[in-house]
Amino acid sequence: QWGNIGLTNINFKNCRNLTGIIPKSDLAELPGCEYCFNGTGITGLEEGFCFSGGTNWRFLFAGCSKLTSIPDSFKIVDGVIQINNMFQSCTSLETLPENFSIPFGIKAAASMFHKCTSLKELPDTCILPNDLSGGLTYFFAECTNLKTLPDGFTIPDGVTSLAYMFRSCGIESL
Repeated sequence: QWGNIGLTNINFKNCRNLTGIIPKSDLAELPGCEYCFNGTGITGLEEGFCFSGGTNWRFLFAGCSKLTSIPDSFKIVDGVIQINNMFQSCTSLETLPENFSIPFGIKAAASMFHKCTSLKELPDTCILPNDLSGGLTYFFAECTNLKTLPDGFTIPDGVTSLAYMFRSCGIESL
């Protein structure tokens, strides 16, 4: 257990020997998680694991090439504003939880699923909130196994750039 030692952020970036399933712990209570598991060898998270706060979740799981799934308990909490590159290069990630969604208040989401080459589908709850602003560059780029988007998937009016959003992806129809 991590205990209450006053930490505000922690990351294990590029700790490739950190493998297996990350257990539910008070580590999830930390307010900062930017780059937390970036480039590690984790394969999953224990059911019940979910970060409780922070505003910046950029690169949270980026480069976790062995991560295959995310538990149903995982969600992006209210107050988070940056999710850029959150799952970028999670090349083994096949599915997201059935209830996975992107909440209102997100300002930056570029490259969120960039190079998630095993991602096959998105749950119907995975739609972009109407108040999303900023760019969606490379959002689904190189998601070669993603064939369709959820029903009701639209691009919000406040989005400023769609450059390369679908570059080299497997989407067959819009």
